[in-house]
Amino acid sequence: MLKILQSTCCYWLCALLALPSHADEVIIYADEDYPPIMYKDAQGQARGVMADAVRNFEKFSSQKLKLEPTSWRRAYEYAVKGKGGVIGLSKTKERLALFDYSDVIFEDNIYLAVRRGKEFEFKTLDDLKNKLIGMHLGASYGEQIDNAVKNGALKADLSTTDVIRIRKLLRGRLDAAVVSHGQIGLDAILKSDPELLANKHEFVILANPLVRDPLHLGFAKSMKMLPLIHEFNQSLKANKTPLTIKKE
Repeated sequence: MLKILQSTCCYWLCALLALPSHADEVIIYADEDYPPIMYKDAQGQARGVMADAVRNFEKFSSQKLKLEPTSWRRAYEYAVKGKGGVIGLSKTKERLALFDYSDVIFEDNIYLAVRRGKEFEFKTLDDLKNKLIGMHLGASYGEQIDNAVKNGALKADLSTTDVIRIRKLLRGRLDAAVVSHGQIGLDAILKSDPELLANKHEFVILANPLVRDPLHLGFAKSMKMLPLIHEFNQSLKANKTPLTIKKE
């Protein structure tokens, strides 16, 4: 019994020592252009469900985190290099070898937007054969879709921002474009660009989601951040108000 107690105490002491001190600044990178999940507002502040999860953690733990909105490609690159964590991270086999993951923060549904009058039935990936789909550069849409893109079964046009992607759709250069969280996500994109907002009635969201995408906080395994992740998971469980999309 004494050995068990000593072992338990030793574990928690090591965990506490491994946690960054309050003086240390832990950076969390986030996508600056993926509304309503993650985005940067006009003042340069991180907003969306992922930002809400970070702020809930800070209240729960008194541990300050520095949330840095940037391009998703850069956020992911910095996280792989161990410069900080990354929030809004999907799981893939490749990423599981690189990152320690939190519990699911939020499950996002990814839909397809099309031009009005150009709607088509979508139930399976076979329905997307010979269609060009606008997708977010550096994003994962699950292994089935990622593999379909890699092997050429699904044609993807990659863009760095949602606005670029939806503009391409408006001009007829895409058959469909991915949109986070359906109509709410589309509305957020349209409001951010005068041209798209003026043509808001030109877009339709297809009924069935392309994929359901559970999102996490992740740190490169080299950073040894499991104690912080454990505390972050506790904050998710302690939050009595479910994280939801705020329609602005």
